[in-house]
Amino acid sequence: MAKIGVFIQHSGIISEPAWNIVNENRSGWLRHAHQFEQPTFAPAHYYLGLALLANNNLPSAKIAFGEALRLAPHLLEAHLALIRLHMQAQHFAQASEAAQRLLMVHPDNPVGYRVAGQAYMGQKDFVKATTAFQTAIEKAPRDEKNHYYLGLAYLAQHKEPEALTAFEQALALQPHALEPLAQIVALLQNKGALDKALQRVHTQLQASPQNALMYTLLGQLYSRQRQDTEAEAAFKKALELDEGTVRAHLDLASLYVREKAYDQAIALYEDLLKRNPKLVPGYTSAGMIYDAKGERQKANEYYQKALKIDPKFVPALNNLAWNYAEHGGNLSTALAHAKTAQAAEPNNPEVADTLGWIYFRTQDYMKAVDLLKESTEKIPDNPVVRYHLGMACYKKGDLPCAKEALQQALRLSRDFPDAAEAKQTLGEIGLLSN
Repeated sequence: MAKIGVFIQHSGIISEPAWNIVNENRSGWLRHAHQFEQPTFAPAHYYLGLALLANNNLPSAKIAFGEALRLAPHLLEAHLALIRLHMQAQHFAQASEAAQRLLMVHPDNPVGYRVAGQAYMGQKDFVKATTAFQTAIEKAPRDEKNHYYLGLAYLAQHKEPEALTAFEQALALQPHALEPLAQIVALLQNKGALDKALQRVHTQLQASPQNALMYTLLGQLYSRQRQDTEAEAAFKKALELDEGTVRAHLDLASLYVREKAYDQAIALYEDLLKRNPKLVPGYTSAGMIYDAKGERQKANEYYQKALKIDPKFVPALNNLAWNYAEHGGNLSTALAHAKTAQAAEPNNPEVADTLGWIYFRTQDYMKAVDLLKESTEKIPDNPVVRYHLGMACYKKGDLPCAKEALQQALRLSRDFPDAAEAKQTLGEIGLLSN
């Protein structure tokens, strides 16, 4: 137990032109910002804001966009960037106010109504969001993004038929868009109509036959139905169309892990990490596969690689701490990693289990019991966590707690890895109680 899995999800976000910010453009934006010496030149402040935003300096970026709009109130790009900044910071009320200021100077701009709707969505005012998206559609009926966001607003109000219609309209306008198709598939899955979901993806692939992400979605559906041969074929087709598709790499690797084809899964991760050397969850997932093979040293090397990039990445911290505690590593280092993981995610029950078990190993049974009780409250159906609590209570001398936890562990599973020791300890408790 105590190993934390890693899942990397496709963002599913259709970006706006004014929010298409990537780090590679930082130096370009800075050149734009500094090529103008006039402090009253609004675009200079706008480009400076983009550069600051790319560096995650939101307060200074906000000031720069505000100055750009003070100098040029009609500068649409600055309005949009400021709204997106508020959205990124989850300041939805401020985003809504900024959207209204945009619409005062650009009352017929459909993008203004769309971003206003997104701000209302953030505020959970779905009725106002719906109205805003409908207005955006009136002004730009052939922009598929307006229909997509309208579908999301309907979905938030549990109006599934209206949402389905909106998503279908978005796909009719843009047959290559993944996001509305993914929403349609989710709606069909929620109804238990998995066959219809599969057919819907196949139908869309006829209109978008070179779409790697749609083949990935198809593979996911087949995988959920345990149609592994069809799932593998779909994921491989996605990679054939676009060998850089991260989601297809991950899903095909997960399929191989399920089939215990570990070497094939590792090969996929190796290829993925060559293309994306900063993909921290990728190193952790590869480490977990080596763990499944029983190659602890190799697993630890991958967890360490992840932590070199992100020293506070909880799955790698947790799993490395667990390996050190269980497989002959340094307990002080294990404890330090587990404490760092807990500081980052104090409510994570897997981390609490790991830290509690390390305290058990270091014979600090009071702390162990407290943490393991917390973990069992959050994941009560895990036999290994129950076993850990039982053993900690036993060593602490709380025999009723130990007996109850170990019995519960065995009721949940008769063959979890430490079941034999749980039974032996229960026998000893019985002798001690007599």
